[in-house]
This record gives sequence, C-alpha cells and structure tokens, in this order.
Amino acid sequence: MTRLVLSPDGKWLATGGLDGHIRLWDMSIRQPVLTISNRQNVGQLLFSPDGQVLAAREAERISLWARDSWKPIAEVSERGTPVATDPEGMAFAPDAPRLVYSKRDGTIVLWNWRTQSEEGQIPGEGAYVSNLSISPDGHLLVAGDLRGVVQVWSLPNRQPLARFGEPQNKVAGSYEIKFSPHGQLVAMLVAQNILIYETQTWKQLATLQGHSNAVANFVFTHDSQRLITYGKEGAIKVWDANQRQDRQAITKTSDNGFALSRDGAIVEWQRVSALDPGWEFSVLQPPSLSNRRKVGVYGRPVQVSFPRAGGPIAMLQSNDVVQVVQPGEARTRAEWKIPGCRRVELSPDGRLLIESHRAPGIDNRQPLGVWDVSRSNRIGQLDIGRGTIGWMEFTPDGSKFVVGFWYGEGCGLAEVWDVAQQSKIATFGKSSSPLGGLRFTLET
Repeated sequence: MTRLVLSPDGKWLATGGLDGHIRLWDMSIRQPVLTISNRQNVGQLLFSPDGQVLAAREAERISLWARDSWKPIAEVSERGTPVATDPEGMAFAPDAPRLVYSKRDGTIVLWNWRTQSEEGQIPGEGAYVSNLSISPDGHLLVAGDLRGVVQVWSLPNRQPLARFGEPQNKVAGSYEIKFSPHGQLVAMLVAQNILIYETQTWKQLATLQGHSNAVANFVFTHDSQRLITYGKEGAIKVWDANQRQDRQAITKTSDNGFALSRDGAIVEWQRVSALDPGWEFSVLQPPSLSNRRKVGVYGRPVQVSFPRAGGPIAMLQSNDVVQVVQPGEARTRAEWKIPGCRRVELSPDGRLLIESHRAPGIDNRQPLGVWDVSRSNRIGQLDIGRGTIGWMEFTPDGSKFVVGFWYGEGCGLAEVWDVAQQSKIATFGKSSSPLGGLRFTLET
C-alpha cells in the first residue's frame, strides 16, 4: 500500500499501491466493499471536495468513480504520454465538475469530468508541474514546477496573474502549496522554510524560518489566523499568519519531550532541574501554547500515550512501571509494573490499556496484553499476527483497536480488533505490500 485517502466526511477510505489494486473501505464496518483491479501503479488518489467523486491517477490515465455506486463515470487517457507522474499533479476545482492535471511537458489541462471534455489548456514550459493548488473559491490556480518556478493563473479565463522564482533559485520545486481557508494567503513549503504570499498583489509577505530540519507538514487553522508547522527535528511551531511571526513553539530536546493527542492537544514533559531527577508534565492546547496546565512531576518516560484533550495520560517508565494520571487530580490514578513492556496505548476513556512486549526489529508472535486500569489487572490478550509492530491505536470511541506490523522487507498488514470481544474483525493491507500508517477521523 502506497496511497490512502479518506473521504471528507470520514465514511470511506480508498487505498492503492504497487499491486495495481484500488480498495474501497466502508469505515462504518471497517471492511473492504470493493476492489478495482487491473490498474497500473496507483500514483495518486483524490476525493472531490464534496466527497462524491474519487479520482485515481496512473502513468497514462486518470479514472473517476461515483461514490454512490462506485461505478466508473469518466476516464482520460493519453497513451504514450504520461498525464502525470507526481502525487500532487492533480486537483479538483471546488466550484465545478472540473479536474486540473499536469502533463510531463508542463502543460496543465482543465478537464470537465461530467461531460468528459477538455475545457482548455495552459501551455507548459518543458518542466513538469509537480504542485497544483486551487483557491477555495475556484478562481485561482497556483502551480510549481520542478525547476522552482511558481506561476498563478485565473482559472475562468486561463490568464497569467503572477510569476515568481527562477530555475536557479528554487521556490517550490516538488514541495507543497496550500491556500488559507479564506483564500487570501498562500503558503509554500520549501525545505525548512514556509513562504507566505498575499493573493491580491502576490507579494511575498514573509518567510517563516525557525525549524532546524525539513518541515514535514503544515496546516492553516480553520479561521486562517494561524499556521501550524511540524519539523522533522521534532518541533511544533504555531505561527501568527497575520503578523507572520513565530508566536509559540515547542521543541523536543534532551531535556524535554512531547506527545500529541488525536484532537490536537500536546502533553509536554521537561526536566525540573539539572540536580532533580523529576520531570514536570504539562498539557498545552493549540492554537495557544502559552497556557500550560501542570499535571505533576514524575520519572522520565520511555513512551507516553495521550488519546485526547482533557483525558488521562499513560506513561511507561524505563523500569517497566506504567503510570496513568488524570490532569487536575492530585494523585496517580493507577500504577503497576509490566516486566518487559515496550509500548502502551490508553483507551480514550482511560479504562483500558493495551501493551506490547515486541522489540523493534524482532519478528515474533507475542500477543498484546489488555489491562483494566482501575484494578491494574490483565484481563485478556489480542493474538495478533507475527511481525514487528510499527504503530497501534484505539479508535476514537475506544471500541476497536488497530495494530500495524511488518515482517520482512515490503510485507505489512494492519489488523482491527473488537476490544470487548477480544476478537479480530478485519485485516487491512496485503502481505506483499508495505503499510505505512493510518489515521482515524473523529467521527468513526
């Protein structure tokens, strides 16, 4: 599995990979309901903004399916001329049945998928366009090519509006371009920096610098007032998008650490002092990182599980002691020792804990232990398949548990378990394809 995309309403998951299969999963039952075969390597999967159409891009064709029936509704194919070769070389317009995609020579095609007719082209300059982004109102198209040149067009009349960057001065290259929700700003990811442009005059307003390594991801908040960036060095920064300043930041160092909850809260632990062995835990809630809610002072954790904002926190210490604490409570909710424990995950309500003994790089068959937190008793186990665990997580309602693992190069699976019944109910992925990760929507 190399591609996966979740529908905007969180009800469908589409996956694709090197095996040429596209699988459609009904997230209400966590089961695949359809497999589309005889495809080439799936390079990109994309839902339309309303979630009613799924597009899949391969080397020489782009295919679309209607979500209500999962029947094919359109296809564009140019034999011998790859329509796209980059994951970001395709975008849906939000205001019309229009798909915009790029060819290898840099030509951008505007295609009406409902009438299956071409609406026009924007001539290329011989360099492949690796990034396409359409404004929320559907009027602007921003494209960045592999030379580092960024160009802006008016989609209604396909007229150029702005151009910046030169081939010798890489501006976008193969990096990411995103509009703010209100459409007045554009952010461009360039290695360790974010460039901010204003969409009326297309003047560069700021260069956001501060990460010591490449930026792995960035996102505007829903009100367009802040930009949150996450760097590969382990730092999360919250920027004021209007004042273009790094207002708040939290960085992982040898004297601190942090974990993120599914709903965007952060638990941070910091060394009390050089002479004190204790570590102070605090909870922070973006977009403001200034208001810290102290949890308490504990030992330095090997791993922390923080399922949701306002919920309990589980800490695994180096001496195999597991502690469960609730922010705001004076005492530790539970504490017990699990010899050989290497990883823990706490349920969102804090009642159950699932732990793993499997060591990284070791292929084994040890089951996962299920614990009742209130009694500190092991109440069962999940006999998952063999392999090294890559990640494991409860669903938001705590009723299901998903674990991903691999065994051998390029072989990976994910299993879904019913926690109450302690029984396996589904398997994701394929034994011959690598599985990178999975995320749940808050609705599931």
